[in-house]
Amino acid sequence: QVLRMAQANAVADRVQAWQGTHRSVRARWPAVVANLCADLLQDAAPDLARLVAPGGSLYTGGIVDAQWETTRGRLAASGLMFRRLLERGRWRGAIWQAPGGILQRKSLL
Repeated sequence: QVLRMAQANAVADRVQAWQGTHRSVRARWPAVVANLCADLLQDAAPDLARLVAPGGSLYTGGIVDAQWETTRGRLAASGLMFRRLLERGRWRGAIWQAPGGILQRKSLL
């Protein structure tokens, strides 16, 4: 579905997708998207941080408001820097940045 959406948005030549678990990925990526429920994000936080290339971004979603602070704490404890909170009703998403690299910026937006 990711590649179909990339084609529909005319960005297929710039998108690479991986199908598998966060533990099976061996590469590091400049951008990682994880739309998972908060419990899974919390458990996977160290692995997700490992997948983001230095200076790269992690985009998270699927977090209900009551689990936001715990999820934020776990991702931050994994070394990711919080950049922006996205809110829609009781749902939360966030943009994170891995430290270092040539992509390091004060703000992503």
